[in-house]
Amino acid sequence: MRVAIIGAGPCGLTSIKSCLDEGLEPVCFEKGNDLGGLWNYTTTESDHTSVYNACVMVTSKEMSCFSDFPVPKHYPLYLPHALAKVYLGLYADNFHLRPHISFNTKVIKVTHSQADNKDQWKITYEKRARLDQPTATTETEVFDAVLVCSGHHWQPNIPQLPGAEKFHGEIFHSTRFREAKDFYGKNVVVVGIGDSAASIATQLSAVVNKVYLSTRRGSWITSRIQIYGIPSDQFLQRRFFFDLPRRLIDWACTKIINMKFDHGDFGLLPSNSYLEQPPVVNDFLPYKILSGAVLIRPDISTVTEKDVIFVDGSVARDVDAIILATGYKFEFPFLDKNMIEFKHNSPSMYKHIFRVEENPSIAFIGCLQPVGCMFSVAELQARLATKVFKGEIKLPPIKDMEQDIAKDFARKQIECYDAQKHSTRVRFRSRLNKLR
Repeated sequence: MRVAIIGAGPCGLTSIKSCLDEGLEPVCFEKGNDLGGLWNYTTTESDHTSVYNACVMVTSKEMSCFSDFPVPKHYPLYLPHALAKVYLGLYADNFHLRPHISFNTKVIKVTHSQADNKDQWKITYEKRARLDQPTATTETEVFDAVLVCSGHHWQPNIPQLPGAEKFHGEIFHSTRFREAKDFYGKNVVVVGIGDSAASIATQLSAVVNKVYLSTRRGSWITSRIQIYGIPSDQFLQRRFFFDLPRRLIDWACTKIINMKFDHGDFGLLPSNSYLEQPPVVNDFLPYKILSGAVLIRPDISTVTEKDVIFVDGSVARDVDAIILATGYKFEFPFLDKNMIEFKHNSPSMYKHIFRVEENPSIAFIGCLQPVGCMFSVAELQARLATKVFKGEIKLPPIKDMEQDIAKDFARKQIECYDAQKHSTRVRFRSRLNKLR
């Protein structure tokens, strides 16, 4: 069985290995000139999304590595992006994965058909001898199965800011952010409250005049290190916690994290409890907020030529740039639009991997936002997908898969409703304060 793998990031690499383990023939297509995906840091490739230069993993190396290839002992506890890239290279070399990767090869079309009651997938791609070569040869190959490993951190989600067309400064997505020094002495508004938004804001605070962090909803802020120097992910992932009632753990975690940094006092109190949403892992943000180096603001109400007005009536004046750390969209431009159903900007797939069908021959690896590192999650997904392709594991009946997907989307609708309530409360408190 020939399996086409799209993307040579962490998801693609572990998919190649899973195919080899199951006796399948993998062919991986990577549009860049090297493996690593997001961890392949570059400032020159316009068609490539990578991490920013100061990026450090928010999960510890023991909890981030693949199950059969530990991170070298002499590496630091939390890997900067350069070492994460080196680790992926070591993983590829150890399991001889590079010969199965076709670099400088961009997939432009994936077409499904059937022949003799068997699935066939035609992969049309553009191949260049070098990445900077202007011309490319177009070729098509036929495969028995497909593993889509391009992830979703490449198509920016860009919200429409009221009045943005009048703004005289820059407005761009965080995918373009590379160095904080490029904004020396400026006033910057960062929109979002994920790990990227928090990290970019703290980096900027050292060089800019003012940096505002605008959040539509709050988030719990935690550190990489807990008591006795234990990494946060290792501290929480213990059988002891899972044996206790979930509500008790949730209550205790919420109280403990709020004792160190009162989220309500600084406009960061989320609508969900600690275990109901992934926390932001940042060691410096609380101190930057307490010292006034990062100014927390609610959602943006409107943008003028030079200013940004927030929903609570406060104003950021003479703003030079607005950085949108607002996440990404799930898009697969090489697939027909009717192949995947989307709800709430998320593909409707069983366990975030499979379309609802019997005996699937296409699977999607890494199309979710896990609590923890993607490396180990992608490995489990790839191992499951390849065994399904071989027929060693059979998926549940279609009705059961549809019910599982419905439950997942129902939970997401509740989270969206909670976020809307949080934004409404901010507006109400603002108006109440003005009346007082």
